[in-house]
This record gives sequence, C-alpha cells and structure tokens, in this order.
Amino acid sequence: MITRKSEYRNFNDNLTRKIAEVVVMKLSPSAIVLGGGSFGHFMAHSYGIPGPANEYTRKGASIIHDDMGRLSAMVSEIFQGHGISTFAFSPSELMKNGTTDYSEPLNYAESEIVPLFYGDVYLEGQFFRIYSGDQVMLDLARTGRFSRALFLTDVDGIYDRDPRKFSDARLLKRIEGRIEFSERPGDVTGGMALKHSSMVEMSKHLDQVYLINGNYPGRIATIGTEKFIGTVID
Repeated sequence: MITRKSEYRNFNDNLTRKIAEVVVMKLSPSAIVLGGGSFGHFMAHSYGIPGPANEYTRKGASIIHDDMGRLSAMVSEIFQGHGISTFAFSPSELMKNGTTDYSEPLNYAESEIVPLFYGDVYLEGQFFRIYSGDQVMLDLARTGRFSRALFLTDVDGIYDRDPRKFSDARLLKRIEGRIEFSERPGDVTGGMALKHSSMVEMSKHLDQVYLINGNYPGRIATIGTEKFIGTVID
C-alpha cells in the first residue's frame, strides 16, 4: 500500500511518513511488517516466481531480494526519523530446518528495538517460493507475544463483495460467514483472500485484528472508537 504495484519500485514516501507519524503517536508498534508491493510482486510476476530454480528465476530471485532490502531500508529510515529504532529481518534469514525462528527478532523487541520484517523470496530445495508479509504476520501472532495486529491496505476494509465491481458492496466491520474474493492482477501472494484468511487465523491468537485504508492515516487513531472505519476480527 505504501508502494504502487502498477509501477516498478514506486515508493510513496509522503504517505509512508504520514503513516509513521500516526503509528508512532497512537500505537507504539512492537513490530512492523512490509508486503512486497511494487518492490516484490512486480518482478516475481515477471520472472515466474514462485517457480523452479533455473537461470531465469535465479536472476529474478536475486533482484527481488535486493529490492525488498531497499524497501525496508527506506521505511526504516522514516521510522528512525520519528524516534523509533528498527532492525530489518527477512524471513529467508530466519529459516532453520524448515521452520521460521523468530527468537532473535523478538529478543530485539525486548530491547526496545522494533523488528521490521518484509516479505521475501526464498529457495526450498530447487524451487523458489515467496514468504509473504501476511505469513509473517500470522507467524508473529502465533508466538503469543502480541495482543493485536493492524493491516493497512488501499481499501476501506473487507467488503461482502468486490467494491471495485459493485457499487452497493457493503463494508463488513465484523466478518461473519464465508467471503469470495477475486484475485487482483500482479498480486502473487493471494491478495485480499489471503489477507482475510490470515486475519481469521490470527484472531485465534490475538485480541483484535484490524484492517483499514492506509491512504487515510488519520483513521489509525479511530481504532477502538465509534468512528472506526475498517474491519475488525476479535
């Protein structure tokens, strides 16, 4: 959401600064997780990742990994400018014996350094896969070290059907029943369907899971109030 997926490596610096200002003032984050946006999804789609390791996908994986590092560095610099010390982690660096070990970044969190995670590409056997920011969020929820989570997207929340196609689509402040989603072009990690699935699973381990439109950073301050615009699962 802080990038524009339609254009390669398009970072919205101004919006990110506004989000950081509100997040720091209202939430005091314990961890920050970045999705791929135009730094990850664009090249993953172009190079056929996920996919088997070959000369073409190896080149793509290298580019994606470097690009995600650049994105995390830009976001980290902005939060540091607001007095929040961060330390970046890729899930590929945390993988040990087929599992993702979060003990090191959680140790940083105990020292008041905010771990900043980002989705990334990784090699499993001879197959390149993507470890999404949503999966990292779910992993962190399962650690038992957090009480709530906030997703920032480019829509107001989760709707009963696609608001881009149906003008009468209804915003679901609380979700009941099953929802069908249409995959957005260029999103290689499941789009809103995966986000909804992750939120439902995360809610089993957290008190609340929120999803709001990050294009309006001021809405972050309405969490827990009657003015809240978004979706919550608790």
